[in-house]
Amino acid sequence: MGTTRDDGSQQSMWVSAADLPRGGGHPFYERLNRILEAAGFDAFVEGPRAPDTATLVETLTTAAEQVEAVLPVGRGSRSVARITR
Repeated sequence: MGTTRDDGSQQSMWVSAADLPRGGGHPFYERLNRILEAAGFDAFVEGPRAPDTATLVETLTTAAEQVEAVLPVGRGSRSVARITR
């Protein structure tokens, strides 16, 4: 047992997720999200007529190619390969 008194001076260890600092995202994914949002991708995928896998992969590949066209070489090529496989 410790010898200190409990006078209620200890602060809470709880930290809300909203209070944590937000890091910057990767430029590839930031741009990809903007393109997909502008194209209404969420509604397309979650709608009553959700696409088959081939259509979904084709849409993601097209968006990833648009992003890769504006990023410096090597900044998104691994991500494109990961999305399309």
